[in-house]
Amino acid sequence: MATFRYKGVNERTGERVSDIREAVSHTILGQDLMKEGVLLTSFSELKKKHALSFESLFSHVPVLERVLFARYFALMLRAGLDVKNALDTLQRQTKNQTLARSIASVKEGIEKGKTLADSMKPFPKAFPNLFVSFVGVGEATGKLQETLEILAQQLQKEFELRRAIQGGMMYPIVIITALFSVGAAMMIFVVPKLVDIFRGFKVELPLMTRVLLATSSFISTYWYIVGLAIIMLIIALRMIMKTSTGRMGVAWLLLRMPVVGPIIKQINIARASRNLSSLLASGVAFTEALAIMGNNTPNPVYAKIFLGAEAHVRQGKLLSE
Repeated sequence: MATFRYKGVNERTGERVSDIREAVSHTILGQDLMKEGVLLTSFSELKKKHALSFESLFSHVPVLERVLFARYFALMLRAGLDVKNALDTLQRQTKNQTLARSIASVKEGIEKGKTLADSMKPFPKAFPNLFVSFVGVGEATGKLQETLEILAQQLQKEFELRRAIQGGMMYPIVIITALFSVGAAMMIFVVPKLVDIFRGFKVELPLMTRVLLATSSFISTYWYIVGLAIIMLIIALRMIMKTSTGRMGVAWLLLRMPVVGPIIKQINIARASRNLSSLLASGVAFTEALAIMGNNTPNPVYAKIFLGAEAHVRQGKLLSE
């Protein structure tokens, strides 16, 4: 996703508008604005800053903060407050500065005549795409309060799922890290000292022992080459992950790994089932729900599956097909 600063003209009122929005490309930006009755006149892409700032390191909005936001927002709407007054109260009460600044900007968008969902779109750190999709559904169906309640429940379950995953993965990660650390220490410090002892035996060593000794000798002698190779591998992987083909390939490989694959499958199936159920409960049409899932699922393999299923259902086929 790229971030654009744009200017346009409202075709109905002739009013000039300017704002910042994320879009896949400037073409998609123009199409989205056209749907809203705005003619794009000029735009410029805002370059992302690669240098880490103090603010960027602590600009995360936890899932639990979004749970509280959606829950209290729904409660205020149920109590009879309008959207703007509810947002005013939420902005004052939230302790997360990133969320508070995002709420303030959302209020400005609403005052300019935008919908709540469109006002949230430029702030993905506070309001991810799936969150905005739920809000848009609530506005379109006239059931914003009910949709926010469903969204709060869904986010609560997501929070519990993440906590369960982190708790379950902590022990294996510690064990694997310890094993790699011990193995690296032995290869660098212990095995080289055994080389002279084995040479003193003047006997033919087994092939695996010779390979182990050669590997240890190479690592301890050319450690800088090994370190550089690891750094280059990480850089190459990051570059691959920036492309859609690379992300798809990595996701495909992870799904077919012996231990990791089944875990990833279960996590994605659990999330997909819960999100799809929440969307249908909010009054979204089945095909539209599949499209929303396809456009908001982080795993590219499952995103492709949902978009393919949506296309098949629109053709009159059964979902099971």
